[in-house]
Amino acid sequence: MKGFGRIGATASLVGSVLAGTIWAGSLPVFGLPVAQILDRLRPIPVFTITNDQGVPLTASPRQGENRPPISPIFIGRGEAQTFLDRLKSTNPDLAKSVKVTPISMAEVFEIRQKSKGKADRLEFEYVPMQQQVASAKDLIKQAGAKPEQFQGTPLFFALAGAEKERFPVAIRQGDKSVIPLFFKKEDMQTIIEQFKKQQPNQAATLQVLAFPLPLEMVLYGWENEADEKFNKEVPFFKELGSQIVLVPPQESLEFVRTLSSGTQGKPNPQSSPSSNVRPTTTTSPKPSPSPTVKPSPTSPKPSPVKPK
Repeated sequence: MKGFGRIGATASLVGSVLAGTIWAGSLPVFGLPVAQILDRLRPIPVFTITNDQGVPLTASPRQGENRPPISPIFIGRGEAQTFLDRLKSTNPDLAKSVKVTPISMAEVFEIRQKSKGKADRLEFEYVPMQQQVASAKDLIKQAGAKPEQFQGTPLFFALAGAEKERFPVAIRQGDKSVIPLFFKKEDMQTIIEQFKKQQPNQAATLQVLAFPLPLEMVLYGWENEADEKFNKEVPFFKELGSQIVLVPPQESLEFVRTLSSGTQGKPNPQSSPSSNVRPTTTTSPKPSPSPTVKPSPTSPKPSPVKPK
């Protein structure tokens, strides 16, 4: 897999901490079936550019290129809209026939899985939120690594504890403790404040970091737990990977919520983002033309816990 070399010092700095600080107790043997991966991706709304029939906009290979068509998947709606606005200037006729469409990351994963090995397969490329890329590079630089070595879609997490006893901050999800990775650094504020209230003696040790692997490698790790090269490069992921959950941007959840309630374009300050958005999926080999991410209003709000 390309990109292992780019992990560089970042993975070494943070990975060395993670590898020795998993909480006590037996860990499950790592390995995520496709069904479990889909469960983890269903709460994540992302955005693509499609026509009215739900067919995604793709970048076809240039002459001489040996690759499938690539469709951009935007983590933030703002980046998707910026792309569409730029398209209105460069190709106004095409721009008139397409729109920004929210879909579940699970749906993206399913489409990719179903098209594997086919002559007309479709690949997806995640487009990160540029402000979050800048935030991640700042954190990487502060950690003493080279920010230019990090490529991909950044994720954020928190560590706490004394220097030799540091642990990843976890949240309670049902009867389990899981490690949340956030797409947006600012969205961590709630669990940071709750952690400081619940663990005041550890508050001063809390540190927000860019996770040493981008989203693309987290997904790869979930899919390919038997990849010896991957496990050798990032050994901490074999122990940690099964306990990771992804936390979508709150603004994306709120946007999906407005669509679900029929209030698109109207502010909804009373609604707080849920950590469990459940989209419907489709068996079609293309994203459905209507929004397919539906929020679950009954899901409990997780609270930060120190792993035992």
